[in-house]
Amino acid sequence: MNSINNKLEITDLPSPPPEQAQSATTTAIHADRSVTVPDRQIQSLLHLLSTTSYSLIFRYLSLRDIHRLKQVCTHFRDAIKSDNALAKAWFRRFPLSHQYQLRKTITTKSNQQVHDWLGSFTNDKALLTSLTHLQKTGASVPALLFFTKTVLMSQYKTFKLDTKTIIERNYQSRSATLSDDGRHLMVFNSHRTVKIFGHEDDGSWPEKKHIIHDHPISSATFSPDSQHAVTASQDNTATIFGLGSDGSWELKTTIKHRRNLMSPTFSPDGRHLVTNFNERTAQVHSRKDTGLWEQKVIIRHHDKVTSAIFSFDGRHLVTISHDRTAHIHSLSNTGSWEQKAIIHHHNIVTSATFSSDGRHLVTASWGHEIKIHSLKDDESWEETGSSRQRSPQVKASFSADSRHLVITAGYDKPKIYGKAADGSWVQISHRADVESATVSFSPDGRHWVTLNRYGESEIYSENAYESWRQQIIFRNISRVVSVSFSPDGRYVVGAGSTSSHSTFGTVCIYGLGAHGFWIRQAILFHEQEVFLASFSPDGRHVLTTSKDKTTKIIGQQTRGTWVEKAIISHDSRLVTASFSRDGSHVFTVTEEGTVQITELRKKD
Repeated sequence: MNSINNKLEITDLPSPPPEQAQSATTTAIHADRSVTVPDRQIQSLLHLLSTTSYSLIFRYLSLRDIHRLKQVCTHFRDAIKSDNALAKAWFRRFPLSHQYQLRKTITTKSNQQVHDWLGSFTNDKALLTSLTHLQKTGASVPALLFFTKTVLMSQYKTFKLDTKTIIERNYQSRSATLSDDGRHLMVFNSHRTVKIFGHEDDGSWPEKKHIIHDHPISSATFSPDSQHAVTASQDNTATIFGLGSDGSWELKTTIKHRRNLMSPTFSPDGRHLVTNFNERTAQVHSRKDTGLWEQKVIIRHHDKVTSAIFSFDGRHLVTISHDRTAHIHSLSNTGSWEQKAIIHHHNIVTSATFSSDGRHLVTASWGHEIKIHSLKDDESWEETGSSRQRSPQVKASFSADSRHLVITAGYDKPKIYGKAADGSWVQISHRADVESATVSFSPDGRHWVTLNRYGESEIYSENAYESWRQQIIFRNISRVVSVSFSPDGRYVVGAGSTSSHSTFGTVCIYGLGAHGFWIRQAILFHEQEVFLASFSPDGRHVLTTSKDKTTKIIGQQTRGTWVEKAIISHDSRLVTASFSRDGSHVFTVTEEGTVQITELRKKD
């Protein structure tokens, strides 16, 4: 694998000069002075360090630092190459939850699928052979594979597009969902049917399953592990299908009830499914080791259950109801679901949100009341914070590190809370200067961006003593309609219209500078308003969707500059567009029901 790391690099800084033959001395910069050290002297000292020692040292260095360290001496360069230190440092930029998702995406691929995935951007047979046969469950292998794919894509200024039309416009698609592994597509329409398509090794997407219900379908979704699918219908049934070893989808079980079924929800590991009906109960079904599904618990409320949500670790489940309560159930070591707490509100509970670590829960009710509960060491839940808002339309979201909580209520100005040393939640910042309809945290929890009803957006960055510095961004966009952070939190993209008097659409990308300020990196345009902009899983590509019937792919090159790499055009306006989980495909749906999947490839 040593030759792999020697070929592939990316950097967010101006690249260092090309490597030249190492001289007898090495020059570095220390305290603004040039320091020259004999290479042989460094070599003799560094030979005393073990491979494990180097790995530990590299673990505490950033991607930028490791790039610079490669220039110090040949010994460092060889150690970095041997440890896959560049790939690991790049991978560490992502939060743990995103690292988990990337690992899962890789481990579900066969060797041939990994070969084809990488081969779409390289003809290097030696590189493909060395990477294809790696043990994908190894700790650093997913990092190396994704890093390699990202670098290969960054080396091309433009992409070749291979578009497959999966569903024609006359099918009248109501919704379409791509599985997390990017290899299955589920589409349902208003005629009570669901179709599942599978991605073959030759690039085709044949139909694998045709499901018919007796009444209109309300939802259809894949499990996070992409091994199961569930459909819900107004005939009061939910059907679970499993993926067989031959690629076919087989019926596993049917869940029936007396009233209309709300959207079923899989747990993050795909082993549990909660269904709540338009009545006073919710059911949890779990998959046994034999592959069969069985009912584990019926959760009962005194009034209609409106929602059921799993925690991110899949260990806890909260149900909310019109009976003014939220019930928390937890998964025991024996596999049963046990009630742990009942949270009482003075009015109908409208929402519930778990923190990323699953240890905190915020609930909100129509009575303008907010309650925060936290998990204690004895597995019980206790109230650790509360608040009242002027508006009943309360939204709450935790930062990815679970240290902060931001609450918005209607068009009121957002409030931010922090977790105190004693475990309680307290307001740690004055309100933001503008009212805000939505608030989103960066993956590291150190920044949050607001978007209000007037299309104005601001970003707040954490300073010392938990204060927040405000910065106005997207000044080139008259009305911002979409804003999001990259998965590594290093970039933020905003999209909207150029001005109130213009139909042109604008996309702005900002990057986090060395001193904590956000600096504009790129500005690009569409012929009409851009209503959606989102990052790829690797954070180095942006997908923009416009009313001009096009989707553009904007990507970073090796040295960090952003350029337009491809345009996907349609005959009618788009409803949505998104990247597949492995970043190799773009999935689009139009207003007329056309569903297309476009593979991104290198130019010939």
